[in-house]
Amino acid sequence: MKPAIPAQGYTWKETPALNRSIWRTYKNDRHEVARILLEESHREVMKIIENHSEEDLFTKKKYKWTGTTSLAAYLISATSSHYVWALKLIKKCHRELSVLTI
Repeated sequence: MKPAIPAQGYTWKETPALNRSIWRTYKNDRHEVARILLEESHREVMKIIENHSEEDLFTKKKYKWTGTTSLAAYLISATSSHYVWALKLIKKCHRELSVLTI
């Protein structure tokens, strides 16, 4: 089954609009809620990873919907790559907030 990537109703060219939609949905959530949602999402992705063999994960073109790449490439972009991006953004926000409070 082909997953809705990047999300239902969006194409890759529409990623900025998708990001705005996600931001609007969660912008007022408290840090604790965001943390819980992140942990739940991470657990779900880890279950997907654990339910696949290394061959399933790393064989390019194994799944038609991945095109010329592997399932692992998609999972990496949905996990560690996003986590690195988010951590950089969080650190930037913390720096900016600390400058404003001085």
